[in-house]
Amino acid sequence: MDDLPPNKPATWSSQSPDGEFSYALTVCEVGVLLERTHSRRSGQIVHSILLRDEASFARWIEADSVRFTHPLLFSELRRRCIQRFGVTRASHSSGTLERI
Repeated sequence: MDDLPPNKPATWSSQSPDGEFSYALTVCEVGVLLERTHSRRSGQIVHSILLRDEASFARWIEADSVRFTHPLLFSELRRRCIQRFGVTRASHSSGTLERI
């Protein structure tokens, strides 16, 4: 995870190449706070959700349409959030998830 003082939350943020979508992850005591911003000409739509475990993240992320329009951003978001929960990693040999 990020090298931050113990009282400062670890954060990560990224956006799509066209700037239409951005995500920010912040680790807190009870889970991961995820903020999704969709920028449009008329303004911004911001969604915030507190994810308490990896299962809730998996349900949320599979419903996000960005996985089709910006697959690289989606992949990075998924990888970073799983890192934040610190419970699984992709196994290169079998293609399955394993505990770390």
